[in-house]
Amino acid sequence: MWNSIITTKNKIQNEDIKKITRGENSSIIIKKFYEKENCKKIIEKIRNTHIKKDSKKFNHIGPFLMNYTTKKKNISKKQKKQISHLKKFFQG
Repeated sequence: MWNSIITTKNKIQNEDIKKITRGENSSIIIKKFYEKENCKKIIEKIRNTHIKKDSKKFNHIGPFLMNYTTKKKNISKKQKKQISHLKKFFQG
């Protein structure tokens, strides 16, 4: 399993992004990206929607790319739908 880069919003480096694109790391975890009150508002918005889970095994919102390794044509439709939901959660 790859390691994640753990940082804060003020410390993201170009090199971190390059490591992701080169496949050296799997993700960037950005601590304290939102203030706690903003997180609570987003969580409440998510709870008040009735979005179908994209996966039975994982608890996430949005297409999980590994679900589409054999169904690449389907991911574009799912992404567009999920992006509209994500915009609603993070607006305001």
